[in-house]
Amino acid sequence: MLTRVWLSKKQAAVVLGMAILSVIILAASYFYVTQIRAETERKHEEAFAESPRPHIVFILADDMGWNDVGFHGSNQIPTPNLDALAFSGIVLNKHYVQPVCTPSRAALMTGKYPIHTGMQGRPMYGSEKRGLPLDEKIFPQYLKDLGYATHITGKWHLGYYKIDYTPLKRGFDSHTGYWNGAISYYDHILQEVEDETMNGHDFRVNYTTAWHYQGKYATDVFTEEAEHIIQHHNASKPLFLYMPHLACHAGNEGKWLEAPQEAINKFSFIPDPNRRTYAAMVHKLDESVGRVVSALAERRMLHNSIIVFVSDNGAPINGIFKNYGSNQPLRGEKSTLWEGGIRTPAFVWSPLLQSNSRVSTQLMHLTDWLPTLYSAAGGDVEDLPKELDGYDMWTSLSQDLVSERDELIVNIDEIKRYGSIIFAENSTSESQTLYKLIVGKAHSNNYFTLLDLQQSPKYDPDSLLNSQTYKAIKKLGKTSNNSQEEINAATILKLRREATVTCPSMEEVANCSGICVYDLTNDPCEQNNLSERSELQSLIATFKNRYESLFKSVTPQLPIVMDPRANPALHNYTWSIWETS
Repeated sequence: MLTRVWLSKKQAAVVLGMAILSVIILAASYFYVTQIRAETERKHEEAFAESPRPHIVFILADDMGWNDVGFHGSNQIPTPNLDALAFSGIVLNKHYVQPVCTPSRAALMTGKYPIHTGMQGRPMYGSEKRGLPLDEKIFPQYLKDLGYATHITGKWHLGYYKIDYTPLKRGFDSHTGYWNGAISYYDHILQEVEDETMNGHDFRVNYTTAWHYQGKYATDVFTEEAEHIIQHHNASKPLFLYMPHLACHAGNEGKWLEAPQEAINKFSFIPDPNRRTYAAMVHKLDESVGRVVSALAERRMLHNSIIVFVSDNGAPINGIFKNYGSNQPLRGEKSTLWEGGIRTPAFVWSPLLQSNSRVSTQLMHLTDWLPTLYSAAGGDVEDLPKELDGYDMWTSLSQDLVSERDELIVNIDEIKRYGSIIFAENSTSESQTLYKLIVGKAHSNNYFTLLDLQQSPKYDPDSLLNSQTYKAIKKLGKTSNNSQEEINAATILKLRREATVTCPSMEEVANCSGICVYDLTNDPCEQNNLSERSELQSLIATFKNRYESLFKSVTPQLPIVMDPRANPALHNYTWSIWETS
């Protein structure tokens, strides 16, 4: 028999309150779980969303020699990751830069020849009151206009004496790296010897000195930061990742060249211990490229990416920053107007290119990348300033058409009164005949320092096909575009032969003093001065007149002022911003 229980009004109110509270808790829990699920789904969708514009990764090597990559015919230093991108993309065999690092970076960032920004002189020193002029809009700022996230990991070298010259004030969202021209690879110290010796730490995350990275190999730090940026990037937003590496620049006295010992041990067949360490530095750079490509693939960003690789100038084979790189068989070195100083390893890779797996002889300069990549990103080049010196090469590269260029200013130094221009004649879709004019006395007559490259293993195409990079490319279901089959060993060797420059052996070559002219198409190593050839005098006169006209238009070099206030001893032994007004 059931017993009816009567509740008092107070008890009934408590029960009702508890029931209502339970309903509220259940509703809140359901809402919370729904929100969590929605957020998780949103993040998952965001992680693999498609950006409306391509991701751009620009990798800039430092002081790398022409002959220090496999895709140019070198057997001594295997570069399977670089080769995989180069042979699946476009090897840029007629790509030119500036003779030294600061001018090259200024050219890349502004799309202008350094003679039009006053940056055509020597590389910037740490204690200089100098920087890329603030009235110049630069690469990341243009890409910001198109909605890009912009990051730099590595070397800046365009000024920092005032905060306004630093990367974060010039369009970059973040910077992990250093502001000066070079540091040691493990302790990240720059020792500058000018009017007085200055020593300081130069490694930071944005504006904070990154002491915690001391002891870590710089190439690895930059690579890990690049991986972190890619892994945490909202893939629905286009990414511009600029990676100006320290490698393969020399460091400081007493430890010019540094690499992990396990990497050095891979090159025990190289007799010269300095060259052996340099090879390990290149190996670590190649490894870095593989890791970045893999990170893009893991985030499903690789299929919508453009990857560019360039060295800022040739290898220095003499002087205090000699790094034991090889520009063979090209004449000259870093800091010179010869081909070994200004024609460097370069390629572009992207599934968005229509004509891939080829060696390009299209004339191209570092200034071209700003309008070229702006165009590739969907920007209207008509919106860019008319005074840019760079050309939009995207269509020419993608469809294998004749280069937009018929002239290239190598450099004009109005103080030392020497310079060089390259002229293209008889341009067709197949080739261009290139002539080079040098005016004034070249400040180096070196041809090249002959390194012992004989004790080298045979080039192995399988190392490319088994590389981290090629495995990532292959997973796309294509190497570069839908109509292209996967590359094989035969294709690799064919492209490698096409990209290899060969010249007759010469022990001595006459220096250039006054006027020199070289036929770069038939004489890429600049062995035969044609300035006295009677049949070329009319053409040479045209070249000279053009040079004289350009000389008059040169923006004077910015004054070099060494400021003792920059001394790291005044800033906790760090290279820091020292002028606030």
